[in-house]
Amino acid sequence: MTKKLFFIVLTISFYFSCKNHSNKSVVNNNIIETEKKETDLNLTDKKQNKNIRKKVKVLSVKETLISSDYLTTVMTVETDDNKRLVFLDMHDFEKLVDKEITIEYQLISDPRRLLLCFDCSSYSKEIKLYDVTAFYSKIEYKELQLKKYIEDEGITINSTFEMVDKNDKIEIFNTNDDDMILDSLKMKSSFHKYGITTKIYPELVNRAELEKLIK
Repeated sequence: MTKKLFFIVLTISFYFSCKNHSNKSVVNNNIIETEKKETDLNLTDKKQNKNIRKKVKVLSVKETLISSDYLTTVMTVETDDNKRLVFLDMHDFEKLVDKEITIEYQLISDPRRLLLCFDCSSYSKEIKLYDVTAFYSKIEYKELQLKKYIEDEGITINSTFEMVDKNDKIEIFNTNDDDMILDSLKMKSSFHKYGITTKIYPELVNRAELEKLIK
């Protein structure tokens, strides 16, 4: 009887031991996955200002009107992970269309960051960049207060917002939102949360190498 009771207790103990071990493994796997996702999110930042070499397919090379008075030849390529990159001033590179080539480039951050929305914690609209070469970084949200607004009467996107954070640090921003400054008194009166993004654009490094392909 005693032996039988001992066997039952031992079996129950073993069951709970295995269950706890299984749960611990699942938790550890979740931690690993979370860390991996965080690393993936920061991947773009780590690659900025470093040379990136990739095989791409050239989709098009054609003249494009970039602004009201700037006509240039634009080369659009697609990477093996389906990302499109655009490079300017690619005259005479039409021979490369539909070909696979290797490009080397850097991701450059525009120092002028953009205010996307006022008094917000999310943003779902299309982000206008007015730059065919650029894409945008992950949106961040910061509490800021307007200190000074300097209007550019000719071009709205050149107007500047001098903002201060709660540590008295002053930062300069632009915006592509024509309505951003509608309530300047409210923006100046207190801190509000703003959506912010950074423009990032690729800069071709191995142009000389590509020029050999078209000779």
